[in-house]
Amino acid sequence: MMHHGARQLPVRHLSVRLPWHDSGWTGTVCKAPSKNSWCMVLKRIREERQDAAEEAVAGRAWSDVKETQLPACLTERGAALNVNAYSLRSHHPFAASSPETHGHFAENEFRLLPYSVQTIPFRWTRKDDAQAIANELALPFDLAREPQLAFATVWVNDFVNQQIMLDTFFSALVPEKSLVFLYAKRTPLTDDPRRVLVGVGRITSVGSAQESAYGGDAVGKLRGLIWERSVSHSIRPDGFDGFVLPYQELLALAERDGTIDPSEFVAFVPEEGFESFSNVSEHVDHDLAIASLLSLADKVRFIAKHIPGAWDRHLEWISERLSELWHLRGAFPGLSSALHAFEIRYGTLLAMDLAQRYCISGRWTDDPWALVSRAFENPRAVLSPQAASQVQALDGKRLAVLQSERMDLLKLLSRFSLTIGQASRFFNTDSREDITDQEILCNPYRLFEIDRHRLEAVTVGTIDRGMFPDQSVREAFPLPEISRLEGDQDPRRVRGLAVHVLADAEAKGHTLLPVNQVLQGIRELELDPPCHPTQDLLPLLDPVMTPEIVDASLSDGARGWQFGERRKIDDLLRREVSQRRKGRRHETDRAWRELVNQSLGDMPKDHDEAVVEELARTEKADALKELFSARFSLLLGPAGTGKTRLLQMLCDLPEVSGDGILLLAPTGKARVQMQRNIEGLKALTIAQFLLPDRFDPETQQYHLSNSPKVEGAGTVIIDEASMVTEDMLAAVFNALKGPKRIVLVGDHRQLPPIGAGRPLVDLARALRPWEDGREPPFPRVGAGYTELTVHRRQTGQGKEGRDDLLLASWFTDEPPDAGADEIWARLALGETDGHVEVRRWQTDEELKDQLLEALVRHVPEIEHQDDERGFGISLGGEGTDKGVFFNATWAEQSRIGSAARCENWQILTPVRGKGHGVEELNRFLHERFRKQALKWAEGPWPRTPRPNGAERIIYGDKIISTANKTRHVLGRGKKLVSNGEIGIVVGQSKFGKKWDGKTPERLDVEFRTQPGNTFVYWPGDFGDDGTITLELAYTLTVHKSQGSQFDQVFVVIPQPCFILSRELLYTALTRQVERVVLFVQGQASDLRAYTSSKYSEVARRYTNLFADPDMLADPSGTFLERRLIHRTARGELVRSISEVVVADALNAEDIDYHYEKALRGDDGVERYPDFTAENSATGVTVYWEHLGMLSDPTYKNRWEKKLEWYKNVMCLEPDGPENKRGERLVTSENRQDGAIDSAKIRQQIRDVFDL
Repeated sequence: MMHHGARQLPVRHLSVRLPWHDSGWTGTVCKAPSKNSWCMVLKRIREERQDAAEEAVAGRAWSDVKETQLPACLTERGAALNVNAYSLRSHHPFAASSPETHGHFAENEFRLLPYSVQTIPFRWTRKDDAQAIANELALPFDLAREPQLAFATVWVNDFVNQQIMLDTFFSALVPEKSLVFLYAKRTPLTDDPRRVLVGVGRITSVGSAQESAYGGDAVGKLRGLIWERSVSHSIRPDGFDGFVLPYQELLALAERDGTIDPSEFVAFVPEEGFESFSNVSEHVDHDLAIASLLSLADKVRFIAKHIPGAWDRHLEWISERLSELWHLRGAFPGLSSALHAFEIRYGTLLAMDLAQRYCISGRWTDDPWALVSRAFENPRAVLSPQAASQVQALDGKRLAVLQSERMDLLKLLSRFSLTIGQASRFFNTDSREDITDQEILCNPYRLFEIDRHRLEAVTVGTIDRGMFPDQSVREAFPLPEISRLEGDQDPRRVRGLAVHVLADAEAKGHTLLPVNQVLQGIRELELDPPCHPTQDLLPLLDPVMTPEIVDASLSDGARGWQFGERRKIDDLLRREVSQRRKGRRHETDRAWRELVNQSLGDMPKDHDEAVVEELARTEKADALKELFSARFSLLLGPAGTGKTRLLQMLCDLPEVSGDGILLLAPTGKARVQMQRNIEGLKALTIAQFLLPDRFDPETQQYHLSNSPKVEGAGTVIIDEASMVTEDMLAAVFNALKGPKRIVLVGDHRQLPPIGAGRPLVDLARALRPWEDGREPPFPRVGAGYTELTVHRRQTGQGKEGRDDLLLASWFTDEPPDAGADEIWARLALGETDGHVEVRRWQTDEELKDQLLEALVRHVPEIEHQDDERGFGISLGGEGTDKGVFFNATWAEQSRIGSAARCENWQILTPVRGKGHGVEELNRFLHERFRKQALKWAEGPWPRTPRPNGAERIIYGDKIISTANKTRHVLGRGKKLVSNGEIGIVVGQSKFGKKWDGKTPERLDVEFRTQPGNTFVYWPGDFGDDGTITLELAYTLTVHKSQGSQFDQVFVVIPQPCFILSRELLYTALTRQVERVVLFVQGQASDLRAYTSSKYSEVARRYTNLFADPDMLADPSGTFLERRLIHRTARGELVRSISEVVVADALNAEDIDYHYEKALRGDDGVERYPDFTAENSATGVTVYWEHLGMLSDPTYKNRWEKKLEWYKNVMCLEPDGPENKRGERLVTSENRQDGAIDSAKIRQQIRDVFDL
């Protein structure tokens, strides 16, 4: 029986969140509970799961274990497909903590039928949200009824208010008509943050409301409802009335076949559905239900190609449900939002009442807009008494006098399932720029096109479903002539879909796409009806594509498309760089080498060190001169080559400092690092600098503007420029007025930016002072181009070089030197110089064992694998006889804070999920090395805050900020905390004080990059749905580490891992100062595959900043930029243009060869000659080594060592006779100017092979 104040809602559908379960939610304990890290994203499971206890009953049915042995997912719908009924027992969450108000609440028993889920609509029970919903639906919800409690709470506690909100919510769920969508927040199939659709069925019954149980005398005391209600569904193993996708089976298939990417099987919640698939359970409207079924259908068809199943049955079921949904949806799903856009505040109530009364048998038989007009004329004859009482006659008069074009727009908007905010900004001309009502009426897809940069943008799918409802709906309520499409390939539709495809491509880094790829992308979209345009349609498309989409050329003459706004951005970048390079250079008569010597001090005494230092100072002096002289320049180089020191020299020049210096960085962490490293100057993030005119903090979008430019800085330096997108760089150029010089600083071989383009790579390619086919000069300095190549942060290696740097060099676009393959042999034998180490693992358990061993071995403070004290000290804690204390900086007492040492060591991994991902490794370390601290925090008299959030963050934890946000600083007002800053929780603590009965609540955090500032965090900062602002940071993703340096780095490398790239591994291998330890799943030699440009993320991007894309397809179908790779005539990807020349010459002479084939010597060591040519006719095998920079002492030294191996082990002299096994060693070299003489190589081949 509904409460009299509740409202009966029209039919809606339901989303229900499930935790990940490795056996399929059938009422069993997971097969491997302790390996399931994905369910731990849910706070309740994270807090309650006991791995050892669950492992003891792993795989057993819930019905076969004791109640005390049931898993933590019991209360989180972990048995949604359970064939057996079961009960949940619970206590009111305030019963123990607030006995004066809730002490009479007794234990509740909640019964769940077979195949049912407990449904809790948390948004409807949160006070602020409940009030907003009540206002929209005219519900008699009253905050004044809420009981006055001794503590603050965001939840509805009044019994009547609970009844009104929950009865209203569940009234929309109609058995046999409402669908239930099961979804998960996190699964092992993908790291993608989008919600994952698990399955769908029909709701078969909805349980009644149940009041809480009470104990003792409860008369006159607070009452309460159990918020859960049991909702039964139709999903069964036979799949006749709903189904779940076989994710567990697909994972097993991917484990057996490493070429299968499990993420390709995932059905995601449509992008417009995030809010409806949050808060555990929520309503899903008809339009979103249609989109969700289309997403499921697409994956059902894809899965059917890989594993057997009743897929046709599932597709037939989806088709039947879609037909029902289209009728329920009707032609005007946005009626309520359109009415609100017209400032009819009771629009939702009016639209729902009409649907309730006139949507007969699941269909609209009357035009809702005609009903709206009649409702204003005679409310009581058309509406229910409740709704009629809300109608204001003036609203009807306003609607009657609305201009016809405005009325047409309002009716058009109602055809789309828009939010109130979306409809309002489309209808109100003040909130949309440069587009008329007529333009929208002529092409409704413009709504998507103009809105796509907004925070809650309307999706193209929302518009498409409004333009193409079910055929019967189209016939009953046809679109007006001005908006009607001429077919499913109408050019307006194709353009809108092309915008969607290009926007998705830009999010992946591309700035244009070939037209054929855009059309293919449209054909692959989940649409009903599908859209299958071909190139034959281009003559009809060409007149309508501009200005939104414009043509772009590819190097082979093929057509590409890019956004018109992208062309403006690229034009600005090209113009600015070109003009500055042609401009007058700054002149001075400074002695640059002398200035460098003064800054760096005396030369090393050791001869080998002095040779390397001389090279370093030579390139620094030349680079400094160019940075000063050029109006635009690049300063490139890996970490440790002295870029920061060189910038300090530049900034210290009076000619530079006197004109003002602006330091910019793409991220908050990079900004803080830059400000710390360059003395006496303040740095800004690019976003801070561009606010408010060229950066929108709400959408995180960078854009051009005609607003006034910023002047006053003669020199502008942008650090970590590899992370800068085209949009960011163009917005900076657009904002600057008259700087004398602009310097971009970074390592272009790191990961490319998250967003459109790869400007630093494109600039480096365009400005480099050497031609294709030549080796780079030394020093690498030219007009606007400087690159540092000599490592000096890690001194003491002389001409030998360090092994960690040698290994990293393999993962760049630079050809490794002739002897560089020695690193693979040393890794295999475990005979490295100590700066790099490899540990192998296969299972997650082996990884954790290896990780513990490595921490004990390499972190001196950690003495054994359970050393909680040493672990804390290693991260900056102060060890005393009373424990380890984590202190904030106290400058007055010269006390250095714990955060100063929190980056001494760092674990990195490519992924967040899985047993080798960030979340599980953080949990493992937290539970291993913070065990006692957690007990104290959870104990009866804690002196530090209780654990916060799903990760249970406590005093002493190493954390990372996940948001750019201004926060309160103890005693210092407010300051900005940037995303990526790492620190330590240093409070709030009550050590040494008499217990006052109050548990500390706030978390005090000091970040390493902001010593002396203690930032305040509260429990509310650790919400369960996207509001988390701090995370544990013992382990980070490689992407998060970009721009950081740590003394020691421990890198986890799983295989297969579909996001591994050459740049990702290079970034991971260049974060350390002293040592990097690699944990490789498999063999260390397996990593050699990723040194190929085939795995280059940078080369996969389509960009045309300075040249038309010239893309080549490899056998796997991956497109790679020809200018960023080296490919032979036979299609092999090699490491240098010189190797291309040698390979093609061998091929031209019909010599069969292998590239970098492993050669095992008699000593068991494997080396990799550039080319191996085996002649079966003569029985002679030729090993061909091409030599490059022999003028480099490190290069020459390594070649000489490899040559010794050839002589001593293989009995081979360079260009000498065959050995006893019929093997020869042949070498070739570049010319003195760095070029390769192809004719000479051809002649040498003829001589060697006697041709």
